[in-house]
Amino acid sequence: MAKDTLLKRIRNRKGLSSYAVAKLLNEKGFQLDQSAYFRIEQGDRGAEIALADEIARMFGVKRDVIFNPDSFRAVSDEVIAEEAELEAKAS
Repeated sequence: MAKDTLLKRIRNRKGLSSYAVAKLLNEKGFQLDQSAYFRIEQGDRGAEIALADEIARMFGVKRDVIFNPDSFRAVSDEVIAEEAELEAKAS
């Protein structure tokens, strides 16, 4: 079963499917299919720094926010609300 990770929540908030993200990343020169992106999103596969930077840039967040061990645990609604509040303050 897929985990509801922070990266997945951010992607969903942007209205993108994992397929669409993989396609956009391919257009940027990264060779990645939907299943590879999904494994990154779930924390089952790492991402090299350039790829992690591009994913963070696409979603408008800092790499450290979405690519840290805690971000790949199942995320509660309270954590998402806190994250959204922090993002709003940073803008």
